[in-house]
Amino acid sequence: MPTHKAHASHNVLNLLNH
Repeated sequence: MPTHKAHASHNVLNLLNH
């Protein structure tokens, strides 16, 4: 299930955006 990975990627992007 690539669901967890997708969530992690989003989290990283959010952190970088912040």
